[in-house]
Amino acid sequence: MVATKIDKIFAKPFLGSLQGHSDSIAVFAKNPNHITNILSGSFDGEIKAWDLSHRKNIFSINAHEHMIKGLCFARNAGFFLSSGDDKHINLYEFSHCVNQNKNILPMNSFLSKTVLNNIDHSYGNEEVFATAGQIVQIWNYQRSLPTQTFEWGADSILKVRFNPSETNLIAATGIDRSVVLYDLRGNTPLKKIVLQNKSNCLAWNPMEPINFTVGNDDANCYSFDMRKLEIVKNIHKDHIKSMFLIKFFERKLFYFHFCLEWILIMHQLEESL
Repeated sequence: MVATKIDKIFAKPFLGSLQGHSDSIAVFAKNPNHITNILSGSFDGEIKAWDLSHRKNIFSINAHEHMIKGLCFARNAGFFLSSGDDKHINLYEFSHCVNQNKNILPMNSFLSKTVLNNIDHSYGNEEVFATAGQIVQIWNYQRSLPTQTFEWGADSILKVRFNPSETNLIAATGIDRSVVLYDLRGNTPLKKIVLQNKSNCLAWNPMEPINFTVGNDDANCYSFDMRKLEIVKNIHKDHIKSMFLIKFFERKLFYFHFCLEWILIMHQLEESL
Protein backbone atom coordinates (compact mmCIF):
# COMPACT_ATOMS: atom_id res chain seq x y z
CA MET A 1 0.00 0.00 0.00
CA VAL A 2 2.77 2.44 0.97
CA ALA A 3 4.76 1.61 -2.17
CA THR A 4 1.69 2.28 -4.34
CA LYS A 5 1.15 5.69 -2.73
CA ILE A 6 4.81 6.62 -3.21
CA ASP A 7 4.62 5.60 -6.86
CA LYS A 8 1.62 7.89 -7.35
CA ILE A 9 3.33 10.79 -5.60
CA PHE A 10 6.41 10.56 -7.81
CA ALA A 11 4.58 9.64 -11.01
CA LYS A 12 5.08 11.78 -14.09
CA PRO A 13 2.25 14.34 -14.57
CA PHE A 14 0.89 12.73 -17.76
CA LEU A 15 -2.88 12.26 -17.51
CA GLY A 16 -3.85 10.97 -20.96
CA SER A 17 -3.91 11.63 -24.69
CA LEU A 18 -6.54 12.79 -27.17
CA GLN A 19 -6.39 10.94 -30.45
CA GLY A 20 -8.22 11.62 -33.70
CA HIS A 21 -6.23 14.04 -35.86
CA SER A 22 -4.79 12.58 -39.06
CA ASP A 23 -2.03 15.21 -39.27
CA SER A 24 0.20 17.14 -36.87
CA ILE A 25 -1.47 19.63 -34.52
CA ALA A 26 -0.57 23.26 -35.15
CA VAL A 27 -2.63 25.32 -32.68
CA PHE A 28 -4.77 25.04 -29.53
CA ALA A 29 -7.44 27.23 -27.94
CA LYS A 30 -9.04 26.83 -24.51
CA ASN A 31 -12.60 27.74 -23.65
CA PRO A 32 -12.44 30.68 -21.17
CA ASN A 33 -15.70 29.63 -19.46
CA HIS A 34 -15.36 25.84 -19.43
CA ILE A 35 -11.90 24.51 -18.58
CA THR A 36 -12.76 21.03 -19.84
CA ASN A 37 -13.37 22.21 -23.43
CA ILE A 38 -10.51 22.90 -25.83
CA LEU A 39 -10.07 23.23 -29.59
CA SER A 40 -7.18 21.90 -31.67
CA GLY A 41 -6.29 22.75 -35.26
CA SER A 42 -4.06 20.65 -37.49
CA PHE A 43 -1.87 21.02 -40.56
CA ASP A 44 -4.55 19.50 -42.82
CA GLY A 45 -7.08 22.23 -41.94
CA GLU A 46 -9.20 20.24 -39.48
CA ILE A 47 -10.54 21.58 -36.18
CA LYS A 48 -11.54 19.26 -33.36
CA ALA A 49 -13.29 20.12 -30.10
CA TRP A 50 -12.49 17.98 -27.06
CA ASP A 51 -14.09 17.21 -23.72
CA LEU A 52 -11.12 16.79 -21.37
CA SER A 53 -13.14 15.30 -18.52
CA HIS A 54 -14.29 12.39 -20.71
CA ARG A 55 -11.33 12.56 -23.11
CA LYS A 56 -13.54 12.40 -26.17
CA ASN A 57 -14.06 14.35 -29.38
CA ILE A 58 -17.18 16.58 -29.37
CA PHE A 59 -17.17 17.62 -33.03
CA SER A 60 -14.86 17.94 -36.04
CA ILE A 61 -14.78 20.60 -38.77
CA ASN A 62 -12.95 20.62 -42.10
CA ALA A 63 -12.39 24.34 -41.72
CA HIS A 64 -9.57 25.21 -44.13
CA GLU A 65 -7.89 23.84 -47.22
CA HIS A 66 -4.42 24.04 -45.70
CA MET A 67 -2.75 24.48 -42.32
CA ILE A 68 -4.65 26.24 -39.53
CA LYS A 69 -2.49 29.14 -38.34
CA GLY A 70 -4.73 30.67 -35.66
CA LEU A 71 -7.53 29.59 -33.34
CA CYS A 72 -9.25 31.56 -30.56
CA PHE A 73 -12.48 31.80 -28.55
CA ALA A 74 -14.51 34.95 -28.07
CA ARG A 75 -14.28 36.07 -24.44
CA ASN A 76 -17.89 35.04 -23.76
CA ALA A 77 -17.01 31.59 -25.23
CA GLY A 78 -20.12 31.62 -27.41
CA PHE A 79 -18.12 31.88 -30.63
CA PHE A 80 -14.70 30.88 -31.90
CA LEU A 81 -12.56 31.93 -34.87
CA SER A 82 -10.05 30.16 -37.06
CA SER A 83 -7.55 31.44 -39.64
CA GLY A 84 -5.64 29.40 -42.19
CA ASP A 85 -3.05 29.34 -44.94
CA ASP A 86 -5.91 29.79 -47.42
CA LYS A 87 -6.34 33.44 -46.22
CA HIS A 88 -9.81 32.69 -44.87
CA ILE A 89 -11.12 33.53 -41.39
CA ASN A 90 -14.09 31.46 -40.22
CA LEU A 91 -16.53 32.34 -37.44
CA TYR A 92 -18.41 29.53 -35.65
CA GLU A 93 -20.95 29.36 -32.83
CA PHE A 94 -19.79 26.74 -30.34
CA SER A 95 -23.24 25.52 -29.24
CA HIS A 96 -24.39 25.21 -32.86
CA CYS A 97 -21.32 23.07 -33.66
CA VAL A 98 -22.06 20.79 -30.69
CA ASN A 99 -25.68 20.32 -31.80
CA GLN A 100 -24.90 19.99 -35.52
CA ASN A 101 -21.93 17.63 -34.98
CA LYS A 102 -21.51 16.86 -38.73
CA ASN A 103 -21.28 18.94 -41.94
CA ILE A 104 -20.66 22.10 -39.91
CA LEU A 105 -20.45 25.36 -41.86
CA PRO A 106 -19.21 28.72 -40.51
CA MET A 107 -21.68 31.42 -39.51
CA ASN A 108 -19.55 33.91 -41.38
CA SER A 109 -16.35 33.83 -43.41
CA PHE A 110 -13.87 36.65 -44.09
CA LEU A 111 -11.22 36.78 -46.81
CA SER A 112 -7.90 38.49 -46.10
CA LYS A 113 -5.84 40.03 -48.88
CA THR A 114 -2.63 38.81 -47.21
CA VAL A 115 -1.43 35.52 -45.72
CA LEU A 116 -2.46 35.06 -42.07
CA ASN A 117 -0.17 33.88 -39.27
CA ASN A 118 -2.23 34.33 -36.11
CA ILE A 119 -5.55 35.53 -34.69
CA ASP A 120 -6.77 36.89 -31.33
CA HIS A 121 -10.10 38.16 -29.98
CA SER A 122 -10.71 41.43 -28.14
CA TYR A 123 -11.45 41.37 -24.40
CA GLY A 124 -13.65 44.47 -24.53
CA ASN A 125 -15.70 44.35 -27.73
CA GLU A 126 -17.52 41.05 -28.29
CA GLU A 127 -17.40 41.44 -32.09
CA VAL A 128 -13.81 42.63 -32.68
CA PHE A 129 -10.76 40.49 -33.42
CA ALA A 130 -7.26 40.97 -34.86
CA THR A 131 -5.17 38.99 -37.32
CA ALA A 132 -1.42 38.95 -37.91
CA GLY A 133 0.19 38.52 -41.32
CA GLN A 134 2.01 40.91 -43.60
CA ILE A 135 0.08 43.58 -41.67
CA VAL A 136 -2.03 43.70 -38.50
CA GLN A 137 -5.73 43.82 -39.39
CA ILE A 138 -8.67 44.64 -37.10
CA TRP A 139 -11.97 43.00 -37.99
CA ASN A 140 -15.61 43.21 -36.94
CA TYR A 141 -18.17 40.39 -37.19
CA GLN A 142 -20.49 42.67 -39.17
CA ARG A 143 -17.94 43.81 -41.77
CA SER A 144 -16.51 41.82 -44.65
CA LEU A 145 -13.34 43.96 -44.78
CA PRO A 146 -10.98 44.98 -41.96
CA THR A 147 -11.94 48.17 -40.13
CA GLN A 148 -8.29 49.10 -39.42
CA THR A 149 -4.84 48.06 -40.61
CA PHE A 150 -1.42 48.69 -39.06
CA GLU A 151 2.10 48.22 -40.38
CA TRP A 152 5.56 49.36 -39.33
CA GLY A 153 8.03 48.08 -41.88
CA ALA A 154 8.06 44.45 -40.70
CA ASP A 155 8.24 41.70 -43.34
CA SER A 156 5.55 39.76 -41.51
CA ILE A 157 3.82 39.76 -38.11
CA LEU A 158 3.99 36.39 -36.32
CA LYS A 159 1.83 36.81 -33.21
CA VAL A 160 -0.77 39.33 -32.07
CA ARG A 161 -2.35 39.58 -28.59
CA PHE A 162 -4.97 41.92 -27.07
CA ASN A 163 -4.29 43.40 -23.66
CA PRO A 164 -6.77 41.95 -21.11
CA SER A 165 -7.20 45.29 -19.27
CA GLU A 166 -6.53 48.08 -21.79
CA THR A 167 -8.66 46.44 -24.46
CA ASN A 168 -7.59 48.89 -27.18
CA LEU A 169 -3.94 47.87 -26.89
CA ILE A 170 -2.33 45.10 -28.95
CA ALA A 171 1.18 43.64 -28.74
CA ALA A 172 2.73 41.89 -31.73
CA THR A 173 5.98 40.18 -32.68
CA GLY A 174 7.53 40.44 -36.15
CA ILE A 175 9.78 38.27 -38.26
CA ASP A 176 12.26 41.18 -38.35
CA ARG A 177 12.92 40.57 -34.59
CA SER A 178 10.62 43.44 -33.56
CA VAL A 179 8.08 43.73 -30.74
CA VAL A 180 5.42 46.36 -31.45
CA LEU A 181 2.56 47.96 -29.49
CA TYR A 182 -0.55 49.21 -31.30
CA ASP A 183 -3.45 51.35 -30.04
CA LEU A 184 -6.77 50.92 -31.85
CA ARG A 185 -7.79 54.47 -30.91
CA GLY A 186 -5.07 55.85 -33.20
CA ASN A 187 -3.99 55.17 -36.75
CA THR A 188 -0.30 54.62 -36.05
CA PRO A 189 1.67 52.13 -33.89
CA LEU A 190 2.77 53.30 -30.43
CA LYS A 191 6.19 51.76 -29.72
CA LYS A 192 8.64 49.37 -31.30
CA ILE A 193 11.79 47.63 -30.12
CA VAL A 194 14.09 45.25 -31.97
CA LEU A 195 15.66 42.29 -30.16
CA GLN A 196 18.72 40.30 -31.18
CA ASN A 197 16.60 37.32 -32.21
CA LYS A 198 13.07 36.69 -33.47
CA SER A 199 10.25 36.18 -30.94
CA ASN A 200 7.89 33.31 -31.80
CA CYS A 201 5.27 33.67 -29.05
CA LEU A 202 3.80 36.33 -26.79
CA ALA A 203 1.45 36.49 -23.78
CA TRP A 204 0.14 39.26 -21.52
CA ASN A 205 0.26 38.78 -17.76
CA PRO A 206 -3.43 38.63 -16.66
CA MET A 207 -2.55 39.59 -13.06
CA GLU A 208 -0.34 42.52 -14.08
CA PRO A 209 -1.65 43.55 -17.53
CA ILE A 210 0.98 46.25 -18.01
CA ASN A 211 3.52 43.41 -18.41
CA PHE A 212 3.95 40.85 -21.17
CA THR A 213 6.45 38.11 -22.00
CA VAL A 214 7.85 36.99 -25.35
CA GLY A 215 9.51 33.66 -26.19
CA ASN A 216 12.60 34.09 -28.29
CA ASP A 217 14.68 32.12 -30.80
CA ASP A 218 17.62 32.32 -28.39
CA ALA A 219 15.72 29.96 -26.01
CA ASN A 220 14.99 32.72 -23.45
CA CYS A 221 11.79 34.40 -22.26
CA TYR A 222 11.89 38.20 -21.98
CA SER A 223 9.38 40.11 -19.83
CA PHE A 224 8.62 43.78 -20.54
CA ASP A 225 6.71 46.62 -18.93
CA MET A 226 4.78 48.29 -21.76
CA ARG A 227 5.49 51.71 -20.17
CA LYS A 228 9.27 51.14 -20.49
CA LEU A 229 9.56 48.93 -23.52
CA GLU A 230 13.25 49.65 -24.00
CA ILE A 231 14.14 47.90 -20.70
CA VAL A 232 13.89 44.13 -20.20
CA LYS A 233 12.21 43.53 -16.85
CA ASN A 234 13.10 39.84 -16.46
CA ILE A 235 14.92 37.13 -18.42
CA HIS A 236 13.97 33.51 -17.81
CA LYS A 237 16.38 30.83 -19.00
CA ASP A 238 16.49 27.04 -19.00
CA HIS A 239 15.81 25.93 -22.58
CA ILE A 240 18.37 25.25 -25.30
CA LYS A 241 16.12 25.61 -28.37
CA SER A 242 13.62 28.12 -29.77
CA MET A 243 10.51 28.97 -27.74
CA PHE A 244 7.12 28.56 -29.40
CA LEU A 245 4.51 28.65 -26.61
CA ILE A 246 3.91 30.81 -23.52
CA LYS A 247 0.81 30.61 -21.30
CA PHE A 248 -0.01 32.37 -18.02
CA PHE A 249 -2.11 30.95 -15.23
CA GLU A 250 -5.20 33.14 -14.90
CA ARG A 251 -5.04 33.87 -11.16
CA LYS A 252 -1.53 32.87 -10.09
CA LEU A 253 1.89 34.44 -10.52
CA PHE A 254 3.20 31.59 -12.64
CA TYR A 255 3.58 30.97 -16.34
CA PHE A 256 4.82 28.03 -18.37
CA HIS A 257 6.59 27.79 -21.71
CA PHE A 258 7.39 25.13 -24.24
CA CYS A 259 10.13 24.86 -26.84
CA LEU A 260 11.46 22.79 -29.74
CA GLU A 261 13.30 20.39 -27.43
CA TRP A 262 9.83 19.25 -26.17
CA ILE A 263 10.43 20.33 -22.58
CA LEU A 264 7.79 22.21 -20.53
CA ILE A 265 9.08 24.55 -17.82
CA MET A 266 7.13 26.57 -15.23
CA HIS A 267 8.42 29.84 -13.73
CA GLN A 268 7.39 32.16 -10.93
CA LEU A 269 7.14 35.68 -12.30
CA GLU A 270 9.39 37.22 -9.66
CA GLU A 271 12.18 34.75 -10.42
CA SER A 272 14.71 35.51 -13.11
CA LEU A 273 18.12 34.38 -14.28
